[in-house]
Amino acid sequence: MPQTVSAFHNSDIVYNHFLNKNNTTREYSTHSHTMMCEILFFRQGNASYVIENREYKLQENDLVFIRPARYHYIRFDAPHSYERYVIKFNNNALHINTDILPGDGEIFHCEQGGIIESIFKKLDYYTAKFDKKALSEIVAFLIKEIVYNLSLSNSPAPAPKLLSPAVSEALNYINEHLFTIKNVEEISRAVYVSENYFFNTFKKQMHITPKKYLTEKRLLYAQDRIRLGKKPTDIYEECGFQNYPSFYRAYMQFFNHAPSQDRP
Repeated sequence: MPQTVSAFHNSDIVYNHFLNKNNTTREYSTHSHTMMCEILFFRQGNASYVIENREYKLQENDLVFIRPARYHYIRFDAPHSYERYVIKFNNNALHINTDILPGDGEIFHCEQGGIIESIFKKLDYYTAKFDKKALSEIVAFLIKEIVYNLSLSNSPAPAPKLLSPAVSEALNYINEHLFTIKNVEEISRAVYVSENYFFNTFKKQMHITPKKYLTEKRLLYAQDRIRLGKKPTDIYEECGFQNYPSFYRAYMQFFNHAPSQDRP
């Protein structure tokens, strides 16, 4: 039976240690986080991790670091027991400088029995011993300790396997022309494949449709602008939406609240 070994959450941190001793082939949908970084510490399983157009084959004690607004998902490559720790955290609210991490690091291989592994074991111990108020301070401190130790990492990061050329080039095209793309056909033309082939390949490899990916990327950018104090009615066009009602509906559907609620 799937088991939550330990867990904790507050407004800035969501932590969970999950263990499934049965063989699992569950599929997870692609997703992103607006203000949150995510750390996944992989303990066992047979899985790969996809971040945008990059795919990494996971090994025991690999740590995956996902920055805000990057689409990602885990894929199980064969039935196997599965164990992982996940921490999602608001690095700005907690004053954690993730810029100290080497390069654009996404995968770190951590030493067996090393300091990173010991920090995650502390999370299991502390969540069983302390109340929520104390844990808010303890877990925030341990996240900082993880980030500082990752900044010292000198182990070579595994080279990612890129998704199919059509999908990789499409992701580059979308991010370079995020606010001017008219439709999915435009993207397929840009990568020289048929619209039908592009749609099916993109959805299979990214676990999301091209249109939904495009719309959500625009909404994530819009939310950042609104949180900086911009009026929603002033920025919807620059974010690629033709009119305010369609922007408002998409925003409500994605974030479950009105754009105005994100203004400071």
